[in-house]
Amino acid sequence: MLQATPITLFLFLASVLVYLRLRRSLPLPPGPPGLPIVGNALEIPPSHQWLKYSEWSKSYGDIMHLNALGRHLIVLDSLHVARDLLEKRSGIYSDRPKFTMISDLMGWDWAIQFMSYGPRFRQYRSSVVGQLRKQVLPRNHPIQLREARQLVRELHTSPDRCLSLIKHASGVTMMSILYGCKNDGRRDEYVRVADAATESLVIAGNVGQYLVDFVPVLKYVPEWLPGATFRRQAREWRKLCSDLINKPFGDVKQSLIEGTASPSLVEHMLQGEESRQDEDIIKATAGVLYLGGADTTLSAFYSFMLAMVLFPDVMAKAQAEIDLVTEGQRLPEFSDKAALQYCLCLVLEVFRWVPAVPLAVPHQSNEVDQYRGYVIPKGSIVFVNVWSILHDEKLYPDPSQFNPDRYMPGTEKTPQLDPREVAFGFGRRSCPGMNFAEDHLWIVFVTILSVFDIRRTKDKQGTENPLPSHDFKVSSGMVRYVYEFFTTSTSLQ
Repeated sequence: MLQATPITLFLFLASVLVYLRLRRSLPLPPGPPGLPIVGNALEIPPSHQWLKYSEWSKSYGDIMHLNALGRHLIVLDSLHVARDLLEKRSGIYSDRPKFTMISDLMGWDWAIQFMSYGPRFRQYRSSVVGQLRKQVLPRNHPIQLREARQLVRELHTSPDRCLSLIKHASGVTMMSILYGCKNDGRRDEYVRVADAATESLVIAGNVGQYLVDFVPVLKYVPEWLPGATFRRQAREWRKLCSDLINKPFGDVKQSLIEGTASPSLVEHMLQGEESRQDEDIIKATAGVLYLGGADTTLSAFYSFMLAMVLFPDVMAKAQAEIDLVTEGQRLPEFSDKAALQYCLCLVLEVFRWVPAVPLAVPHQSNEVDQYRGYVIPKGSIVFVNVWSILHDEKLYPDPSQFNPDRYMPGTEKTPQLDPREVAFGFGRRSCPGMNFAEDHLWIVFVTILSVFDIRRTKDKQGTENPLPSHDFKVSSGMVRYVYEFFTTSTSLQ
């Protein structure tokens, strides 16, 4: 049994006294008053929370406090306060809240997005970052180029299946990069499993969706108990999570034994310098990259399609730039990227206009802090309202407009903030996949635009159908997608 030394006892008592003094002398950040016991839990909407938080910030300021069943929630609604806390005080705000449903019940404890900050997180993140260094990304270009061109061939054949084809292409590209999967039924099955696994994660990732995240002891209730539907759901989702990282990994290992392995990230890690790593780290690295490459970028693909329908002048300008470089005689290559600056700015505007993760993945404070005369309790869940920051009129004039010229050199009197500085997170928990995502999206966007016009469909009388809704399909989870407007409102020509 561990014995408390005089020094540890003194430090513990000192921290308690500091907290009690701060609580007596400093108020919590302002926020809606809430109700007894439940606090603000009933006021937080089940969807589009970022819009409600943005509305509240007009009354309570850019740092707000909410109480959900006794848990402190801190919402940061401006770039300044997000940088102040999550970057300048990253030692305090680099932890994650405990995602009981996701990590304990569904089995996603291997994903760095949900790990507590510490040695294990740093070890796993280092492995992920190593595979996303800018100098190693060109090895993915042949696969990304091949799959982008395959996508436009399939879109030409079946334009009415636009949504499903884009979704499938996103998954296939990542499976090919990570595991070298061949174009066969097994690859399609892996994509299907991975899609189902990531969809379950998106649903469970909405903080407040499951009571067990606030009352962790509920994870021990038996499945047969009334109200324990979440336990049965978690068991089904746990198998999907396991299959996502184990089945394709096992295939690569077996193909290495047989001498038939295709080049892939996992093959490279199993045979290269990373071969000394624990296999669990290699599995987790591939799994994390799949999540980022096939999920949040899929949201961006859909948003791009919607933007092209709503802002045809932007589409025409991008196509003119592509035609100037390719002379209309060939499809774009990665070597054209430096010459296609407007198209690159189009990617940046997709990141800003519809941020895929509008509240980011929440942080957690690991000690009592004070800021602007307020106390932030230890263990507070800290949200960044990414959507609000990227639609701040002070940073982006006329933010509802999709305008890539915001970032083009010489087109704006005041250069506007690169949205990647917000969309990919802050501090030590920022997403390391920014350059990979940019490559992935850019080649798909320019390939589609070099072949197709994206327009509204027409009815039998030749009248254009109404503009699609600027709304989002998955609005109750971490990642959001635009509604399925393609088959009813959009055509590729």
